[in-house]
Amino acid sequence: MKKITKFNNPTVAQIKNHKERKTRKSKAKACLFAAVSTTIFTRLMSLKSTKNVWDYLKKEYAGDDRIRGMQSLNLIREFEPQRMKDSETIKKYSDKLLGIVNKVRLLSINFSDCRIVEKILVTVPERYKASITTLENTKDLSKITGRTDKCLAGSRATETYEARLCYRRSFTIKVSRF
Repeated sequence: MKKITKFNNPTVAQIKNHKERKTRKSKAKACLFAAVSTTIFTRLMSLKSTKNVWDYLKKEYAGDDRIRGMQSLNLIREFEPQRMKDSETIKKYSDKLLGIVNKVRLLSINFSDCRIVEKILVTVPERYKASITTLENTKDLSKITGRTDKCLAGSRATETYEARLCYRRSFTIKVSRF
């Protein structure tokens, strides 16, 4: 007579759990395949498990510390020469800077908020000089630089100032036509 064990006679819950796990693994593998180009996909087709696919991609594209260091240096080189253009708004400029900084932070490199705030305060055009001076005189910058969002909240005031300037320019152009 055949001995019945737990593995020979799975319960309905065990069968359901097994199917769900297989489905999740298949979905994960399909997502990984969908995220890569066709040339990389052909290299990944021979790998059997989702974990093998993930490990291959991680090894191939995450890179070692030297590669991450070079990528972060390139991003910092992109960050440093940034200047706000006269046609650019504070919001667009700060979003551009934060986009670069977030890429650096994804590489596990520490990039202080203080540095971002200082960059914004130093590189805005001359027309914001009055707003920046007021901000520097009324707020403790050492406290602001601890939090980027507070600086950006301060930049909302400069956006309002910017909107007023734009309105005044359009108004003076209309008046000068008559």
